[in-house]
Amino acid sequence: REELGYRMKRYVEIPMLPERDGVTGPLKVAEETDYMLYFMHNLYDDLDNIYRDYDTSFAQAYSGRYNPADLKLNIRAHSWGSSGDKDGNNNVNADTTLHAVAEHRYAIINRYRGELEEILKQSATPNDALKAWDAKLESAQKALANSINELNKTVLAKDKKFLSEADFERIRTEVAKASEPLDAKAFIADLEAVQDQSPARLSLLRKARHFGFALGNIEYRETAEEYTRVVELLVHGYKEMSEEARVSALTALIQNPEGLKEAVAKMRATFEANPAQPYSKQDARPIAYQSLKRMELARDFPDMIQSNLLAECKETSNFLEALVLQHAVAEGDKRPKLGIIPLFEEYGVLAKAPQIVQSALDN
Repeated sequence: REELGYRMKRYVEIPMLPERDGVTGPLKVAEETDYMLYFMHNLYDDLDNIYRDYDTSFAQAYSGRYNPADLKLNIRAHSWGSSGDKDGNNNVNADTTLHAVAEHRYAIINRYRGELEEILKQSATPNDALKAWDAKLESAQKALANSINELNKTVLAKDKKFLSEADFERIRTEVAKASEPLDAKAFIADLEAVQDQSPARLSLLRKARHFGFALGNIEYRETAEEYTRVVELLVHGYKEMSEEARVSALTALIQNPEGLKEAVAKMRATFEANPAQPYSKQDARPIAYQSLKRMELARDFPDMIQSNLLAECKETSNFLEALVLQHAVAEGDKRPKLGIIPLFEEYGVLAKAPQIVQSALDN
């Protein structure tokens, strides 16, 4: 009740168009994340009710043969509302995305800890595996709280601020380190192994199956032309190339990891000493820096960032540009593996969408 009361209060107190210094304006990206988490918490709370209807029907139909723990509904929650939607929003950047990652992780840990503590309290002989999980979650909770507090100084700042690259790398490493022990499959296995058949244990098991260690997933949405601008910095003469030449050049780059690594290093060398700068229509370097950083987050947090919506997609080369940026941040055999979802938003382009998609699939 306390958690729900806090969320209701936060939701009511944050207006859709807050007034700051007498000027009405939109929510900050971090405030949008708050909104999204409010609705994700509601879904978390309602999961028991969704299952209850199935349990009642199956228990009646199959009498004593129905085991509620065997029922697994295929429900997944994805959103580009938590710092995923860069398309048209120049306030979305790597800092706000890292903040959203930490907030989603922190939110689910808080919920799991509350339920775990109830299970351990009710049990006559507390399960050692669940006690160990409670300790892991407590440690991650503290580390993530520190990271979020530090990120808040930037993402909630009155004036537009960016983390230095060194600070971004440090906090990203801290969030990744806090996340490392949180193996959702292991957590689910330990919950399944518990002999206690209480409703509390079943409820937590089901939530763990659906949410893992993220209260919802973050989908990236970016305008295709912005990725094109980044690739223009990677591939010499790309701007003047025909569509056929672009597809050929991008394919060659993906097939040559060392060549791509060298091209990325050359591009990075052109960045300013402090590369985190406001987006600019005249200078592609800020969008290139932020795009690479966000792809690095997709690489490091694959359980949370899994899809890339490509707005205003017009050509097969747009698919490959998005794919090149995933390969551009590879570390050994580890890279982002985002599903690329094209949005065909112009009538003329929509007419040739089958050809564009088929060409991408044939590549």
